[in-house]
Amino acid sequence: MANYLAAQKMFIHKRDDRDQLMLRDADDLNTWMYVKGEYNDGNFADGNLKYKIRSAVVQLGSNVLSKNLSTGTLHSGFMLGAGYSDTTADARHNIRSADGRVNGYNLGVYATWQEDQKLRLGSYIDSWASYSWYNSQVNGDDMPGEHYDSQGYAASLELGHAWLVPSEKARTMKFEPQGQVIYSNLHQDYHVEYNGTRVSTPDDDAVLGRVGLKASYVDQKVVEAWQPYGAVNWLIGNGMSDLNFNNETLDSNVPSNRFQLETGVSGKVDNKTTVSLRISSEWGDNSYNAYSGHMLVNYRW
Repeated sequence: MANYLAAQKMFIHKRDDRDQLMLRDADDLNTWMYVKGEYNDGNFADGNLKYKIRSAVVQLGSNVLSKNLSTGTLHSGFMLGAGYSDTTADARHNIRSADGRVNGYNLGVYATWQEDQKLRLGSYIDSWASYSWYNSQVNGDDMPGEHYDSQGYAASLELGHAWLVPSEKARTMKFEPQGQVIYSNLHQDYHVEYNGTRVSTPDDDAVLGRVGLKASYVDQKVVEAWQPYGAVNWLIGNGMSDLNFNNETLDSNVPSNRFQLETGVSGKVDNKTTVSLRISSEWGDNSYNAYSGHMLVNYRW
């Protein structure tokens, strides 16, 4: 179960994960890379099983098109990535446990329309689509290792609108409500374990949502100056949360409503390079918790 949850989350992202540029010319292209580490734990089977997931993801990409439109600027490009998760699951009142591992790979494309490139003001529309595949392994106590594969695809549509609080000072607040919908499909191969247990997925797809508000302390005159920011998000949907074991369904108990807090800082390190650093926490019912760190590098050329 923990491997299944890790694969679903591995390459899900939002625009801010790959683009934090505050200023760019209409024909500027953006090459980017982000590194993310996450720890996640929770319980399922009415609290009788507890899991822990530790993940690391590297994703990179580049614009291949930048076009100035009468209403704003359109950017589009490609992305690819790799990720790794190790998982553990323990049973209450039982000394047995299981360890797992997931290696994932990702290819995709994206496109963003931004109304005003300076300070990223006004409205924006962001979209991406990707295909992913995974190699997974589970090792139980005194049992041979189990190996299986999975593959899937996802598509995202994100909207937002940003404005500045009027101020005569150089520094002022920028507020940006955001909304995102993601369709995710993940098919895990039918697998028969060494002990004869048949493992299958009852559902291959899910719809996820995010509604949030980002607040930044920006410099109106030096728009690429270092700026702190924070965000609060309401995460909706628990993904593909069930697995069948010999036709008996086990629910992961991932809460369908979760809340997330983020804080970070971004700014330029030279005329072409911008760096963003962020930490976040996420929580919900059923003792669900997640903590992550994220580093993004943008290079415009």
